[in-house]
Amino acid sequence: MIVLLPQFLEWHAIYGRYLVIPQGSDFLQFPPRYTLNVLFSSRHGWFVWTPVVALGIAGLIYCVTTWPRLAISILFAIALQILFCASMPTNWHGGASFSIRMLTNCVPAVSVGIMLLALNGSRKALIGLSGFGLFCIIYTLLFAAQYRFDLIPKDDQLTVRELLIDKVDLPAAIARQREYLAVQRTSETRQLGQTADPGTAAARRYPTDRQSNPRMPNTLTETILAHRVW
Repeated sequence: MIVLLPQFLEWHAIYGRYLVIPQGSDFLQFPPRYTLNVLFSSRHGWFVWTPVVALGIAGLIYCVTTWPRLAISILFAIALQILFCASMPTNWHGGASFSIRMLTNCVPAVSVGIMLLALNGSRKALIGLSGFGLFCIIYTLLFAAQYRFDLIPKDDQLTVRELLIDKVDLPAAIARQREYLAVQRTSETRQLGQTADPGTAAARRYPTDRQSNPRMPNTLTETILAHRVW
């Protein structure tokens, strides 16, 4: 309580109450309805963007019988944090953050699960654990590269191509992004000299042919790859 006292005093000075939700009463809604989104959505889902945390959670669940007090207490704390994020109808995804930034404080707890797996696993299990851990590291680093170079939307669902294919073909993704930006710049330049004809202006602003819009799919495979994942 001593640690929280300055916060309570600040709220009382600003809002006239010691306990308040500054963002408004609708900021949190119970029961939490977005738990699966927080974990599995392509829009910053915790397990999707940083799958190594799923390994840590699995380790904690696996060690419930051998280290019950430690594993259950950590799982309970992580579950509370996830449910808290899932109770935010407008901000469960954390905005433009990389993965779920609000769950960053759970990373040390998740690492305990990975440690417990390493301590209780056989030699073959350790090899498999190391291999999967290496895959998770590479996967998330590639995700970070996509995020840093604006190859994916930072606050929206991802397409199948953005989530899976582009990670193994970053040069093609970068080239496609440059082509798209070039088309945008060309379109904006044309708009500056557009006529008063509304039909012409609309056609210039919203190109419909595939040659002028490189992101428009023209095959079934491209249609699937352009589909946004949940």
